[in-house]
Amino acid sequence: MKKIYFFRWSWRDEIDETSTSPYTRLFEEDETKTYIYYRAEHRPYYTSRYFYLEGEDIEAVKERLMENMPLLTSEDLIDQLKDGKDILNRRSAIYQLGILWCGQPFEQPIYDIFEKILLQEQAEVKIAALYGMAWTCWKEIIPLVKMALNDKEEEVRRHASLLLEGLSKYEKNS
Repeated sequence: MKKIYFFRWSWRDEIDETSTSPYTRLFEEDETKTYIYYRAEHRPYYTSRYFYLEGEDIEAVKERLMENMPLLTSEDLIDQLKDGKDILNRRSAIYQLGILWCGQPFEQPIYDIFEKILLQEQAEVKIAALYGMAWTCWKEIIPLVKMALNDKEEEVRRHASLLLEGLSKYEKNS
């Protein structure tokens, strides 16, 4: 059985993935003039597919997306983190958890998850967590990033240093 759905979206642009930005398809929702960015990233430490919304009526577009597509929640991603067998799935889950909290107020339970990852996990999962934390833009994550500067793995330290540098630039421009 097949079923086809059409959204009230106008196609605006398509951008190929590069080493510094994800593959992006840009649509505009006709009713609300809200932009819908579909993004897909395939990085060494994680993979991710997500929607990024920008505009006047984000909630209405989000509701329509959720009615028609199986979107992951924080709870889904936290459950994926508990799966010790699939390391890529775990790396992607912690990264996507950060994306999900982009633009949201600080939440201690989410912070605690990032902290636990940085204290206990393999280097690749820690690096994915660092990139996920960057999405939150919470000033509260800075001590965690500084903690990662002292990690036993050089690659974790290198990515923490890059993130700290990026966060300081973001703070100056905010």
